[in-house]
Amino acid sequence: MRFFLWPTARDRREDKGSLPGADLVGFHRAATSESTRFAFGEVKSSSDVDSPPSVVGSPGTQSPDRLISQLHRLLTERKRRQDLIAWLKWRSYQDADSQRLFAEAIVAYFSSQPDALILGVLIRGAVASQPSDLEAIAQHLSGIAGSLELRLIAVYLPFRMKDWPALVRWEGDQP
Repeated sequence: MRFFLWPTARDRREDKGSLPGADLVGFHRAATSESTRFAFGEVKSSSDVDSPPSVVGSPGTQSPDRLISQLHRLLTERKRRQDLIAWLKWRSYQDADSQRLFAEAIVAYFSSQPDALILGVLIRGAVASQPSDLEAIAQHLSGIAGSLELRLIAVYLPFRMKDWPALVRWEGDQP
């Protein structure tokens, strides 16, 4: 189960970051587990035909807006994660279920082996699946993850990115 609290306003989730902060901020509970943990992640989309696409970056990439750099910061900067936790705490007061999830996740996070899920998601349009899209950053980042779990997910859609808005736009009474 993954549960992400969608922001109802463009409020700041972390300092020194873009106004909305990390793309994914929420909770995760594995199907085989009773415990809840925090889940933080970044999402990139690309129509680039190269593999890996430029939005992913590579080990040694210095650009802060590349997926590898954003995930590296989530894995290594405790302050960044604490800013997201503070944002999530405030958002969790909206309902009792969110409060319960937050209480469970905070215990897991501040245990002797901090537990959280860090997600990297790459969405590609109209290109064939390429193992090399995330391979290099997976190897590089897995060495620094520590007790945090890192998952990289690539989604390949059969549509060109430029067609995505038309595919999801409402037309009259039909989605």
